[in-house]
Amino acid sequence: QDDLDRVVDVLLSETETTWFLDIPGTSVGLDSDEAKSIQDRNEKYKELCKSREGNDRYAQRGMQTFNEAPKDTNVQASAIERHETGVTATTWDMYDTYEAERANEAAASGG
Repeated sequence: QDDLDRVVDVLLSETETTWFLDIPGTSVGLDSDEAKSIQDRNEKYKELCKSREGNDRYAQRGMQTFNEAPKDTNVQASAIERHETGVTATTWDMYDTYEAERANEAAASGG
């Protein structure tokens, strides 16, 4: 009991942070020092894209890039069956169901 009442000092301190993954950001805030030069480069790129529209080797389409290529895995599964159903429940449907349950409980308890 004396050990429970005794005052114990605990000193907490931070340790050095270890980063396991660090992917630097690719966006720049408008208030950044580099914002003006990046906006100028983006405008030049837009002009370049406009001038290349007639070029046969240029195709405008969306792309996804990955930091590392994903691994291919083979999966074998049965076909997924899909069914569409619809239900409408009004306030009166819920009230009638509740009242029917109350009546069944009353009949079962004999009251």
